[in-house]
Amino acid sequence: MADSTNGNAYLPFTELMRLDKIDEHTFRSTAMAFAPGGGNSAYGGHVYSQAVWAASQTVKDGFTVHPPRPAEAFSVNKEYSSVLSGHAPADHPEAPSVDSPWYWAYRAGGAAEEPFPGLSVRKVDMAGYNSGRAPLDRRQLHYYRVLGAMPPLALAPNLHLCAHLYASDRNSLFIIANNLDVGDGFSHMASLSHTVVFHTDNAPLAMTDDSATPVWFCQEAWSSRAAGGRAMHLSRIWDADDRHLASTWQEGLLRVGENKYGKMRLESLEKRNRGKL
Repeated sequence: MADSTNGNAYLPFTELMRLDKIDEHTFRSTAMAFAPGGGNSAYGGHVYSQAVWAASQTVKDGFTVHPPRPAEAFSVNKEYSSVLSGHAPADHPEAPSVDSPWYWAYRAGGAAEEPFPGLSVRKVDMAGYNSGRAPLDRRQLHYYRVLGAMPPLALAPNLHLCAHLYASDRNSLFIIANNLDVGDGFSHMASLSHTVVFHTDNAPLAMTDDSATPVWFCQEAWSSRAAGGRAMHLSRIWDADDRHLASTWQEGLLRVGENKYGKMRLESLEKRNRGKL
């Protein structure tokens, strides 16, 4: 439900990343960022990916955004067969705008989901895998693919890579809160740093196949540590052939306490949508 204060609409990724050139080293976004739960906040993944896309406009053709690092062998489908078996990526529900219990309850009451621009992101129900596991052993899987047409990889490799950067931050700190069983029990949340390292050359990172059809990727996320009001979000990005394409590390602020964020966002949503349900 896009309004004048945010970019909550199913916008193609190429339009989402479009830039106005101010001078040789200055660019301005033409699209507003997604706001989790509506309002006028900004999704950090938009800022992160578009900053890299803008920087790539200042270098010669042939330079891409990543230094490759060796990957590791692993099978997502085997490890998570209990929750993935028999399901295609598109079978899973759309990732919620805010991945917190209070928002799930709000949506269960009949409220429409906030459209997420640029990508289709699907959230896997991990209950069957996470049941009985310690918080730091729990995992969350997301599948994602690009919305709209993309230029060929050979013509715009950095745009394809930026789509993965954009996806890498999706609901990241909410995942930590949920895995720690404090999804409705935190007072403050904010990203402090975010790093993505690619492990392959450009070809496996293409957002579309040879027929220009969008392809699905999987992000496997978890937390390695949470203490002192800080938490670490880690993830690995995989393709359909179980190739480990990228790794991410994010440090975040996560303070356990009265859920001021949830109360504030819920009040804002209910006020904005009063009479629409």
